[in-house]
Amino acid sequence: MSKKSNSDSVGNIIGTQEKMTVGKFLMDYNVVLILAALLIVGACISDVFFTYSNIMTVLRQQATYILIGIGSFLVMITGGIDLSVASTCAVSSVVSAHVLTALNWQNSYGGLALAIIVGIASGALIGAINGVIIAVFRVPAFIITLATMWAGEGIAYIISNGTTIMLDRKAFPANESFYQFAASTIPGIKVPWIVLVAVIFIVVFYVIMTFTTFGRILMATGSNETAAKYAGINTSKYYFSAYLICGILTGLAGIIVTAKAGSATPLTAGVDYGMTAIAGIVIGGTSMSGGEGTIPKTILGILIVAFISNIMNLINVAVYPQKVVKALIVIVAVIVKSFSEKK
Repeated sequence: MSKKSNSDSVGNIIGTQEKMTVGKFLMDYNVVLILAALLIVGACISDVFFTYSNIMTVLRQQATYILIGIGSFLVMITGGIDLSVASTCAVSSVVSAHVLTALNWQNSYGGLALAIIVGIASGALIGAINGVIIAVFRVPAFIITLATMWAGEGIAYIISNGTTIMLDRKAFPANESFYQFAASTIPGIKVPWIVLVAVIFIVVFYVIMTFTTFGRILMATGSNETAAKYAGINTSKYYFSAYLICGILTGLAGIIVTAKAGSATPLTAGVDYGMTAIAGIVIGGTSMSGGEGTIPKTILGILIVAFISNIMNLINVAVYPQKVVKALIVIVAVIVKSFSEKK
């Protein structure tokens, strides 16, 4: 073989490696690149987009979506899905407001704390019901969470009698403090308190999923349950844990919804919490079959959906066309992910 042909072969190999490197870079950091492109587009389209007020408004709105997104991520990493999160959020919101008003717990801060605990516990209960039926009885997650979605919506309507439960902020200082926590910002840095709450949970679950045995086993359970069982892992326990944690985080999101509005309504069950969380998780690169995904990319995926909505709001795009755009984005994300997995 001549020197020229040898050099051509080497050049082809190097070129192929470079292409593979570029391709891998684009696949690994596509979420970051998409978010960066969105920020540039937003800044070009509207002078309001990059203002501190607009960015903080978006982040405040996304605090609940982030909490629900983290819980949904844990479920999806096991290969499952939770369609009941919006209804669970509504139940938690309505339950906390109901016990505050009906039991007159709003008279004290201790009563407020108990109402918050009861609200989160109601979310945990729904998550536990999902987890037990899925992990023990092996009912498909889609079916059981669809059922608890309907049940949760009905429960929220029954508890509230189909009406909005208003928290009297003038008569009860505890209610006012509850509302102000969600509405106010941290002195000095002017970041909303509820955004700080979301950031804390992002860090906590990043550490759990990256550095703990629980996180690694949860990932392994979704990646290959059979292998995990042969390794002596009780996979049912980890399936249950994922749904339980999802219920707890969704319950906390319901508490924040109540605090932000100063009221609770069963209509929260109709908010797109579940679909937006799933969209963000899929855009973030989490495999629908489980075993692959990260917390940071999930959060970036949720922010991508948030900023797309924000940009469309700034240019006065109606709500229903926005849903079509989000749906198309999810479809493209799933196709890209499927293509990358085949490669």
